[in-house]
Amino acid sequence: MTGKGADANGVVSQSNTAEELTPLALARRQTWYPAYGILGALTSLAAILLPITMADARLPPSHIGMVMSSLSVGVLLSPLWGRLADRTRAYRAIFSVGFILVGLSFAAFCVTRSPLVWALVALLQGVGVAAVSTVASLLVVVSNSRSEWDQHIGWLQSYNTAGQVAGLALAGVLSSTQGLQLAAALSLPAILLAFRVSCDGAKSPLGARSATALAASTRLTRRTELFTRTPFHALDAPLLIADLRQLALSRFGRFLAGWFSLTLATSAFFSLYPVMMPRVYGISAQLVAELYAVAILFTLPLYSLVGRWSERFGAGRMLRIGAGARALAFLALGLLAFASFSAASALVLASFAALQGLWPFLGVSATDLSARLSKFGEGAGIGILNGTAALAGAVGAVVGGLCAGHFGYWSVPFLGAAGAALCWLLSGRLIPHGMRARSVS
Repeated sequence: MTGKGADANGVVSQSNTAEELTPLALARRQTWYPAYGILGALTSLAAILLPITMADARLPPSHIGMVMSSLSVGVLLSPLWGRLADRTRAYRAIFSVGFILVGLSFAAFCVTRSPLVWALVALLQGVGVAAVSTVASLLVVVSNSRSEWDQHIGWLQSYNTAGQVAGLALAGVLSSTQGLQLAAALSLPAILLAFRVSCDGAKSPLGARSATALAASTRLTRRTELFTRTPFHALDAPLLIADLRQLALSRFGRFLAGWFSLTLATSAFFSLYPVMMPRVYGISAQLVAELYAVAILFTLPLYSLVGRWSERFGAGRMLRIGAGARALAFLALGLLAFASFSAASALVLASFAALQGLWPFLGVSATDLSARLSKFGEGAGIGILNGTAALAGAVGAVVGGLCAGHFGYWSVPFLGAAGAALCWLLSGRLIPHGMRARSVS
């Protein structure tokens, strides 16, 4: 199969996709793929090791939640990075800057023990992750022909997922200090790879194309529209209030409220689970990290399967299945905190694995519904969904820390169950039976 690819100077050239589109070939030809894979490993190491490090330093749960919340706050800058990239065309430079911020953050984590400094450093890391994640997909757009976008996006996400699995596996066998030192060391080759991306071409080939050339109705285009469209009237207060009122009373608003509650509750749990699992259930964080890595691997085939089910039975039904089952898994974890029978540990591990195993039901259906229900356009709908999730993640980490500090770590799974149950309730009849249109009037 023959396709067209754009070189660093904006020249579109022929490439034999069947022969060259392999992990090794991509790593040689487009160095942001392995760099993005290292980012997956770094983010996984941070998610496991930062809470453990803070707990070892005897920080209270509220401080742990504050630091983990800072990561999500930094990711909120993703749309700003996208707008900057669109205006300057400096995709590769932004990619390098993002990795420099991530590398500096891990170096700082190794030399400080102040909660306030940790929070600022976590914010810096979130900003860097936002820059790299945003521009990585845009680099696919500007460096390949439209017919190859989806295929390359699939490879890009595969690199990142493989990095996540590797990071979780490493977190399972290393102490928190060793893990942070390894993350700081891994940041160096990632920064070098990012600089190589910059050297490959300072100017994006997007400048050689018309602006409308990327406006085709593809899945990737709809994802990147959130960086170029403003869903609300930003400067006209009466129109903004009218838009918000319309949103709040719509099916889209009900869906967003449910997604916010689910994401908040999930963030509260996953910000603290490396500390919670040993203290509440007597299960080491290392074992949980290994289980998490295995669960991610087993969910990979589910995405396409859930996509087909969503087309057949409806995205709303898939969302309710995922939210309802996740509520039951959280509830089981909460109840098992008081269990003392021999099989309790196995049930805890099974319930924890189910939380990750249910993600394809939630991720696929939420993306579909945000585009289907939005009255502001598909890209804007997905952008609003991402912003809602980032805000809920930041709030959830703080709420989880406060809940654990006031009641105890055992209470956090019950918070998760309540948030998932509320999402299940609000997700009823989002799309009337038989409606297949891409928008709801």
